[in-house]
Amino acid sequence: MATSLNFSGNYYRNITNHKYTANYENSRSAADAFMLCINSLPYEELDNLCIKIQEYYHSKETPIFLSLEDCYQLTQGNDTQYVFCNKDFKNTLLALAYKCINERKTVGSKLRENSKSSTTSWLSHCLYQGETAAILAKSQGLNPDTARKLGILHDIGRKYTHTLMHTIAGFETLVDEGWIDEAFICLTHSFIGNKKTNKGGRCCGCDPAVPGFSIDENGNPKWDESIQKDDITLFLDSYNYNSYDSIINMADLMATSYGIISPYERVTDISTRTTPDPRNRNYFKAEFSNLMLHFLNQAGEIENLNEIKATPETSDEHLDRIFHEVSTLFSSYFNTISQNKLTTKAKPTQK
Repeated sequence: MATSLNFSGNYYRNITNHKYTANYENSRSAADAFMLCINSLPYEELDNLCIKIQEYYHSKETPIFLSLEDCYQLTQGNDTQYVFCNKDFKNTLLALAYKCINERKTVGSKLRENSKSSTTSWLSHCLYQGETAAILAKSQGLNPDTARKLGILHDIGRKYTHTLMHTIAGFETLVDEGWIDEAFICLTHSFIGNKKTNKGGRCCGCDPAVPGFSIDENGNPKWDESIQKDDITLFLDSYNYNSYDSIINMADLMATSYGIISPYERVTDISTRTTPDPRNRNYFKAEFSNLMLHFLNQAGEIENLNEIKATPETSDEHLDRIFHEVSTLFSSYFNTISQNKLTTKAKPTQK
C-alpha cells in the first residue's frame, strides 16, 4: 500500500507553501553537511571513522596523539586539547570518511539486528551520492561543493526511518536545524523531475503509486479530482525543480552504499528488494530516461531530444530496452568526466 506523506504540523507545511524553488548555494559546505549527518550518532556507528582520525593525526610530521574518545568528541563538534573542530578539521573529517568508503568500509562497524548490513550504510550511500553529484555539477558549470552537500544531506531522514517517510523526516530535521533551503532536497530527491515542465511527479521507481495517480493515454500523469492529495503531492505540484534537484535525482539512481554504478544497474538492484508497481514503473523509466537525455543534450553529447512517453501501447520490454540504451550512453559520458569509473564490485566488508 502506498505511503501517505504528510508533515507533522502546519509549521512545516507552511514552509513549503508557495516555495518557487530552493536556493541551495550559500555559505554552508559539504563538510558542514557531513557533520550534521553524524551528529548524535553513537561511537559504535562512527568507530571506523574515529580510527581514521586517530591514524591521521598520529602520522603527521609532528604527531598528535588522540584517544578514540577524543576522536569521537571531534565528530560531535567538540574541541579537544590539541585539535579544534574548526573548518580545517571538518574538511579533513570529510576526506577521511571518503577514505573509509573507498577502502570498502563503512564509517561505523555496528550491524543492524539480524543482518550483515551496517547501520551506517545509508551514510556510505550519501557520500557516494555526494561524489556523483559533484562530478555531474562540475560538468555543467555548477558548484560541485553545493552538489556534494546536497548529496550528503538528501537521506539524512534515514537516521530515523528507512521507509519513504525518510523524505518527511529529513525535511523536518533540516528545517529544525535552520537549513531551510537544503531541506527541500529531502523532498525532491525521491521523485523524478520532468525537464519539460520542471515539476516533480508523485511517483517513485519502486514504491506503490498513491491512490488517484495514473498515466493517461498520452503517457502523462493524471489525478482523480476526487482524491485528497497528501502534503508531498501538493508540494510537488507547485515547486519548480532546479538544476541541483535534477542532478540529485540522477545521482541517487547511481550511488549505492558500496560504489557508483550505472542507472540501469541501480534501478535493477532496487527492484530486487522491492516490487515495482506496474502503475508507475514505465512512467518512471520514461521520465528518468528523459532526464538523462536532457543532461546529455546540455552537455553537447547529443543534438536531438525526442521525448520518451510511457503510453499504453508501449510494451514493458520496449521501454526497458530504451532505458537500458539511454543508461549505457549516460554511463559512458559519466566515465569520461570522472576519475571514479562506474563499478560493479562486491559490497564492502562491515569492519
